[in-house]
Amino acid sequence: MPPVAVTCWGLLVQRALRWRARGIQSPEELPIEARRKDSEARAAFAVWHRSSVVRPQLQPVGEACVLCGLITSSWCKSCEVACTSNPAFEASAVCSVCDQDAHLVCHLCQERGLVYPDVNHELFEITGIGRPDGQR
Repeated sequence: MPPVAVTCWGLLVQRALRWRARGIQSPEELPIEARRKDSEARAAFAVWHRSSVVRPQLQPVGEACVLCGLITSSWCKSCEVACTSNPAFEASAVCSVCDQDAHLVCHLCQERGLVYPDVNHELFEITGIGRPDGQR
């Protein structure tokens, strides 16, 4: 399991505020495709999901999926492959919806021309404990 990069919540809150100022719709109503296309919409959804869904249920805090904003403890499978050759590399957070269902990789891997790896991954769930300030 690779180390997952910590979400920069301060930056996401700033982007979420810009998105809210546009007054389009409530973050919880945003479809996943809209969140994947718009970084401010993704940030608004991530901030809403973390404060309204994850925290009140006392679930462990994970990181925001870099593709859709869903709080997760999963990671980009292409990053995972990169981590095997470079132990200092941190994987981007990518939720199971974007990973397993859509076979997407993070923006950094997309920019490097990497695609969803054709490797056999066992399905398992990881829960990570995080603090509200983003520290572990």
